[in-house]
Amino acid sequence: TGALLTLESNAKPVIHFQSPNAYGGSIIFGSVADSDEGKIDYDHTADRFQWKTGGTTRMTLLSDKLGIGTSSPESPLHVLCNSNAYGFTLEENSGAETFSLKMDGGGHLQFEAGVASDLDSKGTLMTIKDDGNIGIGTTKPSTDLQLSDNTTPTFSIFEKDDNIITAAHDYAVIQFGVHDDSADTIRVGSKIVATTAEEWADNGSDAGTDLEFYTCDAGDSNLDLRMIIQDD
Repeated sequence: TGALLTLESNAKPVIHFQSPNAYGGSIIFGSVADSDEGKIDYDHTADRFQWKTGGTTRMTLLSDKLGIGTSSPESPLHVLCNSNAYGFTLEENSGAETFSLKMDGGGHLQFEAGVASDLDSKGTLMTIKDDGNIGIGTTKPSTDLQLSDNTTPTFSIFEKDDNIITAAHDYAVIQFGVHDDSADTIRVGSKIVATTAEEWADNGSDAGTDLEFYTCDAGDSNLDLRMIIQDD
């Protein structure tokens, strides 16, 4: 077969590197020009495996944490990449469709769609800025959630129900209020409710809908109905 070393055993062949407790072991791949271009190294003291290509450490397994691009991973999977470099790509059907994640130069997380040969050919789908603002269709959201589109931006709320919906059924609610993080409580000050004015058939195309608007008085946590826009 041309192999310089062949191990054969009646059980499972094992290669065992044994050294003093403070050390580890290495496997080095190279040539007469570059003696350590590729390397697998284990450090017993640090409990760390490292993989090197091109003379540079590319991946580190530190205890139960894997680092790609970093030798000091801080989480189970820690990826360090340059600005505007992709940190993750999911590919379907041999390059037909891709979905990628990257950090732009401002430290914002971007979700992009494209193909294997051009990862952002279909544009940036969503951006999460370092201040928490989320943009869909825009890379510069100026509010908590901003939707942008070349035609008509659309935000939809649907109740998933395959059955016939009865009359006076609340199928969508938008609430406005305050979330107290320390007490983990939510105080709702107003809400808009979409409710069926009549029974909905399976297609729901001819069903009537009412919109109800609620607010509360000062010092009162109860929401009172203030206005109704009826189906007729």
